[in-house]
Amino acid sequence: MDIKAKIEGIASSLTWRIEHKHGNRDIEITSDPWTRIHTIKIPMAGTDWRDIEYLHELAHAVLAERHHLLSTAYFVVGTKSKDIEALVNPIRTASDWYADHLLMQWAPDEEAAEIREHAEIVRRYAGAEMEMIFGGGLCLAQAIWYLMEKRHTIPRRYRYVTEILLSVDPSIPSLQTKCDLVNALAAPICRQRIVLDVEDDMDVWKIKPAK
Repeated sequence: MDIKAKIEGIASSLTWRIEHKHGNRDIEITSDPWTRIHTIKIPMAGTDWRDIEYLHELAHAVLAERHHLLSTAYFVVGTKSKDIEALVNPIRTASDWYADHLLMQWAPDEEAAEIREHAEIVRRYAGAEMEMIFGGGLCLAQAIWYLMEKRHTIPRRYRYVTEILLSVDPSIPSLQTKCDLVNALAAPICRQRIVLDVEDDMDVWKIKPAK
């Protein structure tokens, strides 16, 4: 089955409605458990994006329909934005660890090529931006997990993210496992941690300081 057919099949299997909107540079999804709508932001005309990137967003949709916190993060009302910002990279990385595992089941050749390409890019990267450190650590963890690359080839700057991800099996996502994974990824960079809470009969994350 080619990737366009896979996209059509996954999209038709979802029970929540899919809506599309114009976004900025990146394709991204938000899944709202209250309205049961997946909103996919598509870059404006002239911006290139690949089918595997759209399928990645559908993987987040599939996870969200299992439980919204496996994909999209919602927090207790009144949570400070600076506390949320501190956890953006750990949460996004944990979510993508699970979502990309679905891609390897649906489109293994295309996703393996994506991982290989990105792994080569991050190996050459010499900056210290936190977003790239997390994204690079994710790519290299996937290169080890799926492509049988050797751990000793991982540049030092990515190792803590990579090692934490490799300690968690992406094939069996759960709320507790994701919570633990986010907190492990957050530990070296901030004092914020998440715990599961309930607000208005809906599961949400609550941010607490590390003990």
